[in-house]
Amino acid sequence: MIVGAGELPCTVFAVGALEHHTTGSRVDGTLQGVADWGAYTVDEAALRHGAGVEKETTNADEAYAETLQRFAIEEDGLVNWPPLPGLQLGEGSRDGQIRTQWCHGAPGIVATLADLLGEELAVAGGELTWRAGPLQKGANLCHGTAGNGYAFLALLEHTGDERWLTRARAFAMHAAGQVEHNRSDYGRGRYTLWTGDLGTALYLADCIDGGGKLPLP
Repeated sequence: MIVGAGELPCTVFAVGALEHHTTGSRVDGTLQGVADWGAYTVDEAALRHGAGVEKETTNADEAYAETLQRFAIEEDGLVNWPPLPGLQLGEGSRDGQIRTQWCHGAPGIVATLADLLGEELAVAGGELTWRAGPLQKGANLCHGTAGNGYAFLALLEHTGDERWLTRARAFAMHAAGQVEHNRSDYGRGRYTLWTGDLGTALYLADCIDGGGKLPLP
């Protein structure tokens, strides 16, 4: 995260690698490096903007996990994340509603970062996603039922608990019904990956296969 101040525009250009400094090429042509790149250091300015670590570490997973734990909002065994550091749930949205969807809240955090959360925090986020239920906005990945369902598939892989597959498939059936309903209402589908039927189709296929991940690059 880059933190800036002032009113004038600026351009930032940076090149680097967090994992390794490159020291040359191997015989097979692949890059060779060593794990001496530095560390995630404690910086007060970064911490004021929610972009730093409270304890220095050279481990990327530890740095990200610390940040996720710091901003988690827990209540009654459930957990969600605010849209921006320093905000409470519901703040920053025009209608004041608390979002629970892939692009905004626990479902997306769990679906993409379950391995960094630790099982207790990941399960709490998944439980909130289940209790919130399928989204009324539609079936899509970004802010729909399919995107939320990927949190369950992530927890299936993370915990091995088959109840998450059962829940993922329940969301899949609801998402399929939403696609059919919308096509009936509008006379056509939506042919995009993140906000249309293509992403939902990938989710349905993963539920049939018994596991899968979000189609991220």
